[in-house]
Amino acid sequence: MNDQSKSPLPPHVIIAGHGRSGTNMVLDLFDCHRMSFCRNEPNELHGTGFTGLGDAMFGDPVPADFAARWRQAVATTIRSNGARDRFGLDKDYFRSPLVARAGQAVMSRARLRELLLPKSEGRTVEEWPCPGPYYNHTALARALPVLKILLAPAWIARAHDLFPGQQVVHVVRRPEGFIQSWWSRYVTGIGGGPEKVFADNQPSLEIILAHFGHADKKPASYSLEALLVSELWRWRYMNEVLAEALSTSDRYLPVPYEAVMKERMVWAERLYTFAGLEMTDATRTQVEGMQNTLFGKRKPDGLEPDLVASAVAQVTEDSTWWAAFGGKK
Repeated sequence: MNDQSKSPLPPHVIIAGHGRSGTNMVLDLFDCHRMSFCRNEPNELHGTGFTGLGDAMFGDPVPADFAARWRQAVATTIRSNGARDRFGLDKDYFRSPLVARAGQAVMSRARLRELLLPKSEGRTVEEWPCPGPYYNHTALARALPVLKILLAPAWIARAHDLFPGQQVVHVVRRPEGFIQSWWSRYVTGIGGGPEKVFADNQPSLEIILAHFGHADKKPASYSLEALLVSELWRWRYMNEVLAEALSTSDRYLPVPYEAVMKERMVWAERLYTFAGLEMTDATRTQVEGMQNTLFGKRKPDGLEPDLVASAVAQVTEDSTWWAAFGGKK
């Protein structure tokens, strides 16, 4: 291990998981605290330090200078804003509520950002340093950074070994609920339709099936069940690989989405204790009033429960991790 890999990073929390699993809700719980600095999917933004870190899911290839690149990416991220962030007002590191509102008015408008921010490779850079007029940087340096980074088990596990300041909150949603939400939001929404998503999944599916010793289970052609199974294998790989890598670390906290939905305050206190944040009366009020609009009632055209159950059984039948974590309802 070289000297760069031993370079310290300040304490920070990474919210890990698969999309459509409740990671936004957990990020919002952290954002209720006046001294948290929350970043939403900074690795997905154009023009950030996460470029060049290699493959986030499988970690192949791993750049020789991964430690130095990761340290620089995180160090930059925790002092920047980005296009996917929420711009909350109730924070102790803003210079005043008035300038906070002014900052939010500027930073939350994509068209205005396009005029103000530089271009890189023909696109507007989507991350920028926290503006001095809005932030008290001395106070900001005392805030706890919370970074939501999805589908990156290889990155997170490797960085966890290298940087003792990293804590990981791993949000896991039951596969039945996950696949219904994924179908409604991604496949019938932004993914381009079932057959395109199925085709897009095939390269990663081949790697995942080989990892679990099931290379013979790769489907020969598209079917709705094959599509669901392909995505559930991705769900299993993302969650199981990370859990197995970090399960013995006291800096790792697995979080069941359904439990948080049932007992929000209990889990908010657990998350804050894990991260070293105080649950004040003001924060408690913020948590109690938090609205979750991400996982509404399933659309009428959702997937048939029997089809979902069959797909889940195929993917999880030999998973000792899932049997221990959640297993059957």
